[in-house]
Amino acid sequence: MKRLRLRWVLPAGHFLIDALVLVSWLWHSQAKRSHMKAESISTPVARQVLLLQESGRGWNFRQTPSPEFVFLSCGNMPAMLVSLTTRPKAYIQTRTVSWDPWWFLIHESIALSVWFLIGMYTEAPGRQFVRVMLWFIALRAGFAVFITIEGIARFGVVMELLLWLGLVLYFCAQAFVATFRALCRQYQRIR
Repeated sequence: MKRLRLRWVLPAGHFLIDALVLVSWLWHSQAKRSHMKAESISTPVARQVLLLQESGRGWNFRQTPSPEFVFLSCGNMPAMLVSLTTRPKAYIQTRTVSWDPWWFLIHESIALSVWFLIGMYTEAPGRQFVRVMLWFIALRAGFAVFITIEGIARFGVVMELLLWLGLVLYFCAQAFVATFRALCRQYQRIR
């Protein structure tokens, strides 16, 4: 049986993870919306007015991105930069709009292209990054499990960001070692 090529495994694996995180994000927002609706029905109106009146800070209409959205967008940093630049309010969920499909389309099309190119680079002769990239997919899938648990969802996001930082540092160290070896070979030829 022919071994699967990394240029196809990387985009497919990351797309599956992103699709599962998207489903989790939409499911959590729907569950939160139905919980808020049930709570508003059971809470007397006078109590809500008193609480709003007693709060000294005023009304706060800002929305912060959910951990699922942050995890999804941080799955590929170049795709995140482009997709959030073109659709900056994609994380805002309302009663009528629970997600921005254009943002997801832009993000995934760039992410799939980037992962395909990384897979091609990794498969090049002399490269030994196949194991590193497979570990990256496995760890990202493992951290995606944390997103489904509401209390520790931020932990999954922080771990994914640390994973990206570790990957960047690993590739920088590899580039430094390769450059140092090339310079040493050049120095030996000159002598």
